[in-house]
Amino acid sequence: ERSPFSRFDEVLDRHGITGLDGALADLGLSSHQIDDSERGFGYMNDTGLDMRMDLDQATTATSLLRDSSEEDLARILGEYGEIRNAPRMAHAIKSRLKEGALRTSAELKSCLEREYGPNLKIKLLAKLFQALRIAVNEELGELEAFLNKIVDYLKSGGRLVIISYHSLEDRLVKHFMRRNEQPCTCPKTAPVCVCGGVARLKRVTRKALRPTDAEIAENRRARSARLRIAEKTA
Repeated sequence: ERSPFSRFDEVLDRHGITGLDGALADLGLSSHQIDDSERGFGYMNDTGLDMRMDLDQATTATSLLRDSSEEDLARILGEYGEIRNAPRMAHAIKSRLKEGALRTSAELKSCLEREYGPNLKIKLLAKLFQALRIAVNEELGELEAFLNKIVDYLKSGGRLVIISYHSLEDRLVKHFMRRNEQPCTCPKTAPVCVCGGVARLKRVTRKALRPTDAEIAENRRARSARLRIAEKTA
């Protein structure tokens, strides 16, 4: 049954499932979404600027670029793409939009080539497309909503396994697991804990696991994957 991460609990409730022995969240895009040129997730070929994971939703990358203020667009590029001098890129895009809508990846790339010239790098395009995709699909909000609910559904000893593909996702997961393993908010100078925080998770992997060279050779798209595991304790 298809559902966004934030509403997984509704699916479980409909099927009468109250507890899980384990949960696996494989974040990000699937290969078939990347390979489908009509979805607009890629920048190597000329595609429409769609980027919706759920085709029933209204917001697309084209409408996001059109409707966002220059300040909001700069924030999106800075926060979700970790783009240096995001205001410069936002200004270039909004200035180009005065000439007409940006409907394809080629038009967006051309806009940036006009601003950056030969200094435009593929890595910068990748960061831009990542930022737009995250914003269009509210990916980080979906992940946070999932994390805030999932521990309640895990049975004692149940394991949570999460595979992320960029640093923003991994940072959220890492901090979530650490916070639920070390919930005490008392000052470090306090002789005993008085805040009442109870650990709910125990990290099975202290650091994120990365794919082996052999796996990357077989599947290049796995090269950025990071896997973290935690176990329900209470």
